[in-house]
Amino acid sequence: MPKRPLEPPIQTNIMKGYQFKFEIEMFPHVSYHMRDCLLPSTNIDQPMFSTPRRDIIVPGSKLMFDPLTITFLVDDDLQNWKEIYYWLIGSTFKEHKYKDVFSDGTLHILNGDLTPKTSIKFINCHPTMIGDLTFDSGSTEPQSLMGLIMLDYDYYIFTGDDIL
Repeated sequence: MPKRPLEPPIQTNIMKGYQFKFEIEMFPHVSYHMRDCLLPSTNIDQPMFSTPRRDIIVPGSKLMFDPLTITFLVDDDLQNWKEIYYWLIGSTFKEHKYKDVFSDGTLHILNGDLTPKTSIKFINCHPTMIGDLTFDSGSTEPQSLMGLIMLDYDYYIFTGDDIL
């Protein structure tokens, strides 16, 4: 069988991982203070098909997503940190502050003009962890406080793609 010739890449620009913003529909304040965000890994379960001689791994039918982890700069009045904190606390009670515990979130990857080039929408996010804040009076340099949150979600899609 003859080898196919390599096709030239359609786009030659390299994605820059520092030009992005993340928005949670329920909380507009968080999107302006993001520091980093990890695009979670996606896995598939691998059931075993047992035979007398060998167990064979077969492709599964369920996708598994790692949590969405976000680090953000905390504002002066802790408003963006408190929004996530109250969302987390409120989601644990039957009568919670938020009617909907879930909210979609979108990671916008920006081009050189700081306009969205690609957007990844996380469907039905909800918080599972908010990290601690370190107040340190022994530091000689003023440092910004960083907040860490972890969100679970149903799945994510690249907006504009008609896959699902």
